[in-house]
Amino acid sequence: MAYTTAWLQPVRGVQTLFGIAVFGLIIYILAVYKYDAVTKLMLFNSIWAGFVATPYLALAPVHFPRIAHYLVIPVVEASTFILWLVGVILLGIDLPSAGNCHFAACEATQAAVVLSALEW
Repeated sequence: MAYTTAWLQPVRGVQTLFGIAVFGLIIYILAVYKYDAVTKLMLFNSIWAGFVATPYLALAPVHFPRIAHYLVIPVVEASTFILWLVGVILLGIDLPSAGNCHFAACEATQAAVVLSALEW
């Protein structure tokens, strides 16, 4: 499998950084604000994107072409996109407006929603 798109590597790097940033924000939210199913889904999404899917999508076609199957990469992309989309929608539903958010954990939740929306 030829991997000729040079612009994709920096994009994968930014995606990995966003996934790790969302991971840190979600850990903070879980510690001080709320511990519900949506926050746990976002924790899974950030671990999946920051440490599993995006590094696989960035490194497998270049360094490990045998494990970069032509069907696995679109499935990983699509499943990651669906997980992030669902997580952003569910996390954004409970989010108060910016004027009603007066404590750090609420602002961290807003930041997590924005970074998650930019992630995929």
